[in-house]
Amino acid sequence: MRHSSKQYPKQNSQDPKQFRGGEKKVMKKSLSLVVAAAMTLTTASVAFADAAPTTTELTAQQKFDALKALGIFNGYPDGSAGLDKQMTRAEFAKVLTKLAKLTENTAAAKVYTDVPATHWAAPFIGASTEAKLMNGLGANKFGPSGQVTIEQIAKVADLVAGLEPIEGEVSGKVSAWAKGYVAAAVKAGLLPELPSYQTNATRELLVDVTYDLAKPEQAQELAITAKVAGVKKIEVQLNKAVDASKVTFEVKNATGGAVNVSKTTFAADNKSATLEFPSNLLTGDLTITAKGAEKEVSAKVTVEAEKVTKIEFLSDKAVFNRTDARIVTTTVKVSNQYGEDITAAKAGSLTVTSAAGVPTLASNGVLTLDNTKANIAFVKDQKFTVSAVDAGTGTFTSTTLTVSDRAQVAELTIDKLYNADGNTLAVGSDASTFYLEVTAKDQYGNKITDPTIFKQDTLIQSFNPTVVDVSKTANVVTYDANLDGGVLKIQLGGTPAAGTAKVNIISVTSGKSASFDVNVKDAVKVDTLSLSAPAVAVAGSDIEIPFSAVDQFGVAVTTASAINNSGAILSKASSAGTLAFVQDYVKKTPKLVLSGVTAKGPVTITIISGTGKVFNLNLSVVDSAVATVVTGTKDLATQLAKSAVVALDTDNVVVKDQYGRDFTPTWGTANGNYRLSVTSSDSSKVAYDAAKQTLTAAAKGSSVITVALQKNVEGTWTDVQGSAYTYTSKVVEQADLASYESPDVTSILNGDGTGAHDVQVTVNGVLADGSKVAVPNSYFTVDGITSGLNVDVDTNKLHANLTADQLKDGDVTGVYVVTIIGSNQQPITKNIKVSKAASAADKLELQSTDDATKESDSVLSAAKAKVDTAAEVQTLVAAATKTTDQYGVVIPTAFSKVYITSVANNHVIDAADATKSTVVAGDTFSVTALTSNGKNISFQVVVK
Repeated sequence: MRHSSKQYPKQNSQDPKQFRGGEKKVMKKSLSLVVAAAMTLTTASVAFADAAPTTTELTAQQKFDALKALGIFNGYPDGSAGLDKQMTRAEFAKVLTKLAKLTENTAAAKVYTDVPATHWAAPFIGASTEAKLMNGLGANKFGPSGQVTIEQIAKVADLVAGLEPIEGEVSGKVSAWAKGYVAAAVKAGLLPELPSYQTNATRELLVDVTYDLAKPEQAQELAITAKVAGVKKIEVQLNKAVDASKVTFEVKNATGGAVNVSKTTFAADNKSATLEFPSNLLTGDLTITAKGAEKEVSAKVTVEAEKVTKIEFLSDKAVFNRTDARIVTTTVKVSNQYGEDITAAKAGSLTVTSAAGVPTLASNGVLTLDNTKANIAFVKDQKFTVSAVDAGTGTFTSTTLTVSDRAQVAELTIDKLYNADGNTLAVGSDASTFYLEVTAKDQYGNKITDPTIFKQDTLIQSFNPTVVDVSKTANVVTYDANLDGGVLKIQLGGTPAAGTAKVNIISVTSGKSASFDVNVKDAVKVDTLSLSAPAVAVAGSDIEIPFSAVDQFGVAVTTASAINNSGAILSKASSAGTLAFVQDYVKKTPKLVLSGVTAKGPVTITIISGTGKVFNLNLSVVDSAVATVVTGTKDLATQLAKSAVVALDTDNVVVKDQYGRDFTPTWGTANGNYRLSVTSSDSSKVAYDAAKQTLTAAAKGSSVITVALQKNVEGTWTDVQGSAYTYTSKVVEQADLASYESPDVTSILNGDGTGAHDVQVTVNGVLADGSKVAVPNSYFTVDGITSGLNVDVDTNKLHANLTADQLKDGDVTGVYVVTIIGSNQQPITKNIKVSKAASAADKLELQSTDDATKESDSVLSAAKAKVDTAAEVQTLVAAATKTTDQYGVVIPTAFSKVYITSVANNHVIDAADATKSTVVAGDTFSVTALTSNGKNISFQVVVK
């Protein structure tokens, strides 16, 4: 692969510990994402094949050019490759990120004090750090300008190639930790034999190694598999890495209804992803489609009903109640087939029997054994058996419990500071939205879940209550079973002030304590704004100004509320209109919007950040948008058979404004409204009826059809200059048609006297070149051959009125015939299923309404006023769901159940009283709606 005579300059050595050189076990697990990285860069085969013939050894420059085309390497500003220069740690981080297709992560680089967020390599340093490919130098330093040694390159090269370190002789100088890696790399031809591997690597060496690793022998076509991993979780496996920032997953049920994915988490190697859902998956088949990669690929999974597979007693102790010796408790855990804890859901359905005391199992898993009715006290060290069985599955367990001293808080840890929105605690924050997560265990090692017991057995104190307090909340302690596997939460109180407050918790029973430093940052202030002019700023419409904001701590400010908080922005002004930072609750991003500018001209925007910096932007606002030009037609036949009639109205045209944007004019006769002006260059061939807005094919030949806009100006229809669009309409005789076709229809409902389920039969003519021609109804007739399958002769619509005797054995395959008049073509015989099955929901999909906007197949947005009560949500959901029955007919939507779950921020939607609902703009919640015949649709609602 490479000649051993190649020489590399001797340079200074580098500390190997930065790369955890001796940690083989860490390599196998946390760095396994790179093992298959060589197969992820499938496009490389084309780039490399073009560089030179495969029988010729490429030069380092050619390899660099190929890698540069893939975005793995960059050249220097002067255009050179810099192959003789040393590779810096920052450059190496970028190569690793691109080679392994990691997701760039600036936030993960915040652990290094010498890598500010504005550093060009911050996203790559963060990504390689998060994936444990690179580590810091100690003291929170990364050393981005430091160098990388050849033996460090050897280790990473082995990982990428999937090579294990080997025992072998290495002729050159090598550190003890790296000997196995170097030996493996040399044996595989990834590195030549060198006098020393402790010297710093050059860019040329890394180019050679990276080229060999990134070059696949054959492009691998993307494929996925999936499995159900939990009642709300599906794991997707991909056969190669993808760009996680571009790939999304669409989930649909067997009826085609969208199933909302609430969260997607890619693994570090970007070759698998976990999809989480806001509510339990319903039994049935699901199709998962990966979108945004090189092609769309799908996999199917079958969701089974949740079942109990394991019941266990978490302790062999039955501990005394804290006040009554006639009561003891222990803990039970119930798991499903995925190993998930479902105690809360199944506690009420388990049958528990005990040799002592009356058993009651609570949703938190606490099993109480009560002897108060018999008035018999339990005795310490008393033993008795207890068992539990799930009737649905027969899962059974039993154990012997020993009566023991009452549980008391013995061990404590304060795990972290928590805020549901992920906000930073700062001056101006609402302290009551922040909690300390605490894990408390009793003397038996069991987790304490009862806040009352926790408060009785502990002392909680803040040593700097002027910064943040806990005592002012009267030590509000709650237990959250859904957070981090179940934790106690201590609510903060007081008015936060900048500084650090040490919170201390002491167990009064064991004397053990835990402390936590609560850091309150100074009020977040926008320090730097990057303002950009929009592509076009149009008067009379909201103008969105692209921007980004960074606070005084170097952290991006990503919500409008944070930007608008007191002091974050000192002032903002515009020479015209109104300037405001507003939140896009659907995209979860802030927007800077200039509204109310009614006239063209220059507009100056001035914003002073919270730190006193001034930012200006000059805009040139252009005229208000108006309908300017017809650019095309849609859903319109341009080839017609003689006598054919087709509609040409406002639904058939594409209109754009003067800025090339799609535009919907206000059609009508009022002043300022628009209408279409349609003319035919030869009305003897194609005639236009303005009253009916139709084109009629009059005679064989061609005519140029001109479609233009007219505007009502003070009662006078005036042509919009330059708005015309022309196309040629061709008319053929019946004799010119080579054949005919009639699209299939699948099924029809028997006995629907309303006409809603009548089936329209259509016929197209086909020219010798295969192109389609619209033909008039006079060219064909439709006859129902099966008795009871009738046709409306005026509209060629089928309706079915078969007898009960004909349908006694179920659906019947009816037959109808399309006969072409005046043609030698054989009649077209068609089958259609006639069914007496009542119309029922078959396919559910979202649609926009006056009160809701379809943001995607699984996301709907609506104003808060429309979702204040459960009844309002049900009305909204029914209107926003398009329901198609098994006959392909759109029918009214009717749900038997609508479930509202996962309301954000612990807010609630009251069943009937809007005043009791607490949802606010920015909240989200999940909806699962079921029809009476078991069809369902799940999606997320964003409150605006």
